[in-house]
Amino acid sequence: MESDTAAAPPPAPPVFEIETTRSERIAAIRAVQRWIRAYARESRFSPPSLLLMAVIAFTITLAFHLFSWSSRDAALPWALVLIFFLIFLSTAASISIQQRRLITLAAEETDGHFSLHPGEQGLAVRASSGSGEEIPWSAIRGLERHHDAIAIYLRAFRVLWLPLRCIPDETARNSLIRELETRTGLTLRNASTAPPAATAQSGASSRESSPFLRALRDNLRAGVRFLLFRKSAPTLLRGTVPQYIALCLLNDATGLAFDLLHVGWEGEFNRWAIPWLLWGIPLILLCAWCCGRLGDTAARAMDGAVAIMAITCLAYPMQAALPFLPEAFWRQLGPASEWVGWLLLTWFVLANGIALGRIYRLRPPRYAVAMAAVITTLILPGFLLQNDNDHLWVERYDPDQNAAAIARREQARSETVLYRQPALLEQALAGLREQRPGVPDIYLIAMGGNGGQDVFLHETLSVDALFEERFDTAGRSVVLVNNPATAQERPIASVTALQRALDAAAARMDKDEDVLFLFMTSHGSQDFRFDLSLWPYRFEELTPQRLREMLDASGIRNRVIVVSACYSGGFVEPLADERTLVMSAARADRNSHGCSHEADWTFFGRAYFDEALRHTYSFSEAFAQARQAVTEREAAQGYEASEPQIAEGEKIRPVLEKIGQRLAAREKTHAAAP
Repeated sequence: MESDTAAAPPPAPPVFEIETTRSERIAAIRAVQRWIRAYARESRFSPPSLLLMAVIAFTITLAFHLFSWSSRDAALPWALVLIFFLIFLSTAASISIQQRRLITLAAEETDGHFSLHPGEQGLAVRASSGSGEEIPWSAIRGLERHHDAIAIYLRAFRVLWLPLRCIPDETARNSLIRELETRTGLTLRNASTAPPAATAQSGASSRESSPFLRALRDNLRAGVRFLLFRKSAPTLLRGTVPQYIALCLLNDATGLAFDLLHVGWEGEFNRWAIPWLLWGIPLILLCAWCCGRLGDTAARAMDGAVAIMAITCLAYPMQAALPFLPEAFWRQLGPASEWVGWLLLTWFVLANGIALGRIYRLRPPRYAVAMAAVITTLILPGFLLQNDNDHLWVERYDPDQNAAAIARREQARSETVLYRQPALLEQALAGLREQRPGVPDIYLIAMGGNGGQDVFLHETLSVDALFEERFDTAGRSVVLVNNPATAQERPIASVTALQRALDAAAARMDKDEDVLFLFMTSHGSQDFRFDLSLWPYRFEELTPQRLREMLDASGIRNRVIVVSACYSGGFVEPLADERTLVMSAARADRNSHGCSHEADWTFFGRAYFDEALRHTYSFSEAFAQARQAVTEREAAQGYEASEPQIAEGEKIRPVLEKIGQRLAAREKTHAAAP
């Protein structure tokens, strides 16, 4: 049976109609002026704070001089002192002008007639013109009791002035005050007791035991909203110097954590990174200050700086996590993977530009100026300086290994290399033997292109030794290799040296029955450029088209070409013809693997030469075995499949079969010998 008396609905919150006179609006403007002065005395971007920052900048400069290893690096941070000095003078000279601008803006925004409706989420304010807004409770910075009014201080230097005569009912007035204090956690203070900013601080302290952590949480929440382009984000900001420092430390701690994940605990702390990390602090402040000058005040620049750091603290982990994503993820993205980093950077710029525009209440056309300030002060310096020494945790430094690396590089820089190289090349080419009538021979040219990693040297020399042992190339091989350790002993690998080696081999070969085996190992690029480099020298680039021209010009008809490099599949089609067998270590759009300084072979080199060709004289059969071995090895280690490529001409096949038969018979003869 239903009850005859239904539960009474809760009473609706009252709506207060507020109408202010001219003198009351002037009192409100004076309250804003009082707040501005209190704001300038706090730990904001005021002249005393700037002076403190200038001292910090000078300390950074000294740190560079104490720890930097070059005069160029040590000279960079002197610009910090100049930047802070200019900001200090400009802000100190214009502080009164900025205050007047704020007061004028407050006067323009002061509405003489509006309604006030307290709700669950905040204060609903509707002006006489019909426009309205919802002010979150967290946006209220202070409550102040005047003799004839209540002042509600909001963020962005706004105030709601409530004359007590508009709320004549004492019960309704007390109810509104309790609602404001309960919802905001603030205490209504008398105007003569404390300035609004101090009232806000004391109210926050009374609400919870750790206002600093709450402010940090609010700033991070604001950063999330800025990244989502939410208009309510500025209401959460707590722009103070301690918060800015805390966010900087939080961002650096995040970077340190990712460095530890990448390097491991066996690394060491990198003190050289500290000056570079501090270098970004004044740039962020400069960006915020410049945007503040466009808007309502430059004295609120710390709000913009805190917003930038809050966004950075959230955006940086996204960027730092990219290298840790599985390779399968990048394979699924395909070519689009190259745009991931640029999309994150674009998002970062837009989020910061729009955030600064909303904080300083810029007109929409000036948002573009804010974004230009972000790009100029925050993005461009990183591209221009190109510094890789900004990681706090790096691999452990080994002085002996570093000294050995320096000594190794200096070997190639000796002027002796310049005088010995022509003679070394002439000696190597002069040692080539003439062809043997009726005997199909192989002439080998082995070329290691990159001088920065020893794997290419080891692979080139190992292939030369293997062919001398199994393919009867003694006296018919030329090794061209770029490596500091051999720069004074062997001819270097360059386009000119290769051309002369091809010409010398062609002059001694029987072009109908002999075969040129050209082996090339190095790094490769996506535009199919085979790396020929030996620091500090710079050689001509070798492309598939250039190599084809050189081979055709030499007159050598029977060719076996193996290109071991990333993207080496781009060499296959340009070099293929009916008298050529071309093999590559990777597809035209794939990397090959195994190019480490400590390795003796690359993945393809080991599988093809050190494993397959030790058991067969068929180059094509060895390729099939090597391709299978490379695929299994890459899958076991989680690498993307390189997919080696091959193209075999019809007319080269019988020539290679004849050579294979001769070498097999030679092997039997040697095995039968006592």
